[in-house]
Amino acid sequence: MPPNNSGFTYKKETTTQYLATTSYQIFRGGQLMEQWVITLNTQPRAELVAIMSYDGP
Repeated sequence: MPPNNSGFTYKKETTTQYLATTSYQIFRGGQLMEQWVITLNTQPRAELVAIMSYDGP
Protein backbone atom coordinates (compact mmCIF):
# COMPACT_ATOMS: atom_id res chain seq x y z
CA MET A 1 0.00 0.00 0.00
CA PRO A 2 1.14 3.57 -0.56
CA PRO A 3 3.52 4.93 2.10
CA ASN A 4 2.35 7.73 4.37
CA ASN A 5 2.82 11.27 2.98
CA SER A 6 3.10 9.97 -0.61
CA GLY A 7 0.00 11.85 -1.79
CA PHE A 8 -1.78 8.55 -2.38
CA THR A 9 -4.58 7.09 -0.27
CA TYR A 10 -6.38 3.78 -0.46
CA LYS A 11 -9.66 2.17 0.45
CA LYS A 12 -9.86 -1.50 1.40
CA GLU A 13 -13.05 -3.56 1.30
CA THR A 14 -13.28 -7.19 2.34
CA THR A 15 -16.07 -9.73 1.95
CA THR A 16 -15.99 -13.27 3.23
CA GLN A 17 -17.89 -16.43 2.37
CA TYR A 18 -16.29 -19.37 0.64
CA LEU A 19 -14.71 -16.82 -1.68
CA ALA A 20 -12.84 -14.25 0.40
CA THR A 21 -12.55 -11.08 -1.71
CA THR A 22 -10.44 -8.05 -0.89
CA SER A 23 -10.61 -4.93 -3.05
CA TYR A 24 -8.03 -2.13 -2.88
CA GLN A 25 -8.78 1.21 -4.56
CA ILE A 26 -5.80 3.59 -4.78
CA PHE A 27 -6.47 7.32 -5.05
CA ARG A 28 -4.37 10.41 -5.65
CA GLY A 29 -5.95 13.78 -4.93
CA GLY A 30 -9.34 12.11 -4.67
CA GLN A 31 -9.07 10.59 -8.17
CA LEU A 32 -9.16 6.80 -8.55
CA MET A 33 -5.81 5.73 -10.01
CA GLU A 34 -6.04 1.93 -9.90
CA GLN A 35 -7.91 -0.96 -8.34
CA TRP A 36 -6.77 -4.43 -7.30
CA VAL A 37 -9.18 -7.25 -6.48
CA ILE A 38 -7.95 -10.47 -4.91
CA THR A 39 -10.27 -13.45 -4.41
CA LEU A 40 -9.25 -16.54 -2.46
CA ASN A 41 -11.25 -19.76 -2.47
CA THR A 42 -11.40 -21.16 1.07
CA GLN A 43 -13.32 -24.34 0.27
CA PRO A 44 -11.35 -27.52 1.03
CA ARG A 45 -9.98 -29.33 -2.05
CA ALA A 46 -11.09 -26.54 -4.41
CA GLU A 47 -9.55 -26.62 -7.89
CA LEU A 48 -9.49 -22.83 -8.20
CA VAL A 49 -7.40 -21.29 -5.43
CA ALA A 50 -7.12 -17.57 -6.23
CA ILE A 51 -7.87 -14.86 -8.77
CA MET A 52 -6.24 -11.45 -8.92
CA SER A 53 -7.35 -8.62 -11.20
CA TYR A 54 -6.03 -5.13 -11.88
CA ASP A 55 -7.66 -2.07 -13.42
CA GLY A 56 -5.60 1.03 -14.05
CA PRO A 57 -4.18 3.34 -16.69
